[in-house]
Amino acid sequence: MVNKDAALALSLSLRQVKRLKKKVKMRGASGAIHGNKVRLPSHAFSPEVRHQIIALAEERYKGFNFSHLSEMLEEEEGIQINRETLRRWLRPLGFGSRIRKMRFEEVFFEWSESRVTQEEAAINIPLTHKILPYMFPL
Repeated sequence: MVNKDAALALSLSLRQVKRLKKKVKMRGASGAIHGNKVRLPSHAFSPEVRHQIIALAEERYKGFNFSHLSEMLEEEEGIQINRETLRRWLRPLGFGSRIRKMRFEEVFFEWSESRVTQEEAAINIPLTHKILPYMFPL
């Protein structure tokens, strides 16, 4: 295949195709893979530390939420880790629970329907006036 055709097929420039061909000649098929593909970022946790944190979450800090676990790991173990990183690691393993937040309409109708008197139902008064004193107390 000609370099020009390869460039069109790969959506690369002619110069990039030449560089890619040179790397493949030198390294074989692995030359087409980016050089940083197998490298961990400098700020990444090692697999050993990750397994240690998961073990601590399962045993010593069982039942802690992600924020509290993050604080305790920093204070007690000297491991500084973000709560979102903990959530990403531990949620797929079954840690943490999803708390379903009720929509305003569900709360409002559940609250208002339980307090409707027979007279109000007969007159068909809108129920919105019932929640206003609770939303805007004086």
